[in-house]
Amino acid sequence: MRHKSEVHDVYVQFSTMVYTHFSNRIKVFRSDSSGEYHSKKFLDLLKSHDTLPQLSCPHTPQQNGVFERKHRHIIEIVCTLLFSSKLHAKFWGEAALTSSYLINRIPSRVLQNKSPYELLYGTPPDYTHLRTFGSTGFVLLPSNE
Repeated sequence: MRHKSEVHDVYVQFSTMVYTHFSNRIKVFRSDSSGEYHSKKFLDLLKSHDTLPQLSCPHTPQQNGVFERKHRHIIEIVCTLLFSSKLHAKFWGEAALTSSYLINRIPSRVLQNKSPYELLYGTPPDYTHLRTFGSTGFVLLPSNE
């Protein structure tokens, strides 16, 4: 999103995508108390989709403990990936994407030793394509014969 005013339209697209791909509606929408989530238009949209809005008090991130713990988990893995691979901090974005990718494919005791990926798609993830983060890659260019 480029502007906060796009929240409604982006949410409609996201909600439609979730329903199309997984035949499920979003049950709970948890967010901070920013103004774009308080608009009548947005709250009416949530109500029409039977989605429960959960808004925290302003400037109280501790009220969203689930998000704060997951954010910390992702950041810790990012730091570990960058440190262990000896890559420069400019690869922070790639490490963050890799971190989220891995977390969604790692089995968890909380999920009865299933991964979030497996619960979402109904099939265990394929691990054969995984490589060490920061490993050297080589480009093979075909000859111009």
